[in-house]
Amino acid sequence: MIRSVGGSILLFLWAIKAFAFVCDNSTAGSGVTVSLPNLINYTGGREQGELISDEWHSAINADVIHCRLESGDGAGADVKIYAEPAISFSGRTVVHNGVPYDVFSTNTTGIGVIAEASVNGNYIPLVNNKVLLLREVRVTSKECNFGMRVRVKLVALTKLPPGLLSFVGVPAIVTQWVGPATAKQASISASTTSTSIQVKNTSCKLDVPSSVKLPRVDTSLMRSISDTAGDTPFTLSASCDGGYIDYKVSYTMTDVNSIANVTSNLVLENFPGSATGVSLQVIDNGIPVLFGPSDSLASRRELGIREVL
Repeated sequence: MIRSVGGSILLFLWAIKAFAFVCDNSTAGSGVTVSLPNLINYTGGREQGELISDEWHSAINADVIHCRLESGDGAGADVKIYAEPAISFSGRTVVHNGVPYDVFSTNTTGIGVIAEASVNGNYIPLVNNKVLLLREVRVTSKECNFGMRVRVKLVALTKLPPGLLSFVGVPAIVTQWVGPATAKQASISASTTSTSIQVKNTSCKLDVPSSVKLPRVDTSLMRSISDTAGDTPFTLSASCDGGYIDYKVSYTMTDVNSIANVTSNLVLENFPGSATGVSLQVIDNGIPVLFGPSDSLASRRELGIREVL
């Protein structure tokens, strides 16, 4: 009987020590929020799983979890802080700076997120269906605070159409708590704000000759007004990578000697000895090109295969 009682006392004391460290998140309010910029410019989309964000969007709060040592023998307590994803897995992964990341779904069609969490050390990528041990430390003080650090990047899960896209934000990305993993003391979550994403198609590379050498022209070939001679072929080309939608490339030509010129005749430079009574035209598919400012709709044409001067 005496041994039995002694055994019960020892078990009771062990249980007190196990639950002597108590934590709460009463000072954290609604949690930690990652503030996204008001507008994110995104040019790309040739591949699914392309990063929309150039930089990490982060949030740091040093006092989200408050813990106190209520009882014990003075030796302190071992504290472990865990985290896990609070959103569903998209089924996609991306490699960023040589590190593989699981991409998680959001409530905005076509957009996912990758995320990392930390207490006060190195960031650790979130992994689907995995509880991460962010920190393990022995605490001997009566009270202590633990922070929460989260950073995210937006990811295109599909080819996004050009235009302004509204991202509604994520109410919960990651949940962090004080262990053990089954108890989840002082559980706290991180969210993101909403933002707008300006989606632009990938650009094209224009190949233009630096100069076009004109031939000598016999004036006898141009006896009347509007006669032409000296056709000189040259080529403009555009090399375009794959984009969100099929490309339709257009162009305008501006007369550098007279920006206001909206005719099909170029104004020649005015200097002593310059030609008079003649002008130049650019012919695209047999039709003279109308000149105009770069934003002119009237002079805009789809890029042809060949242009002739």
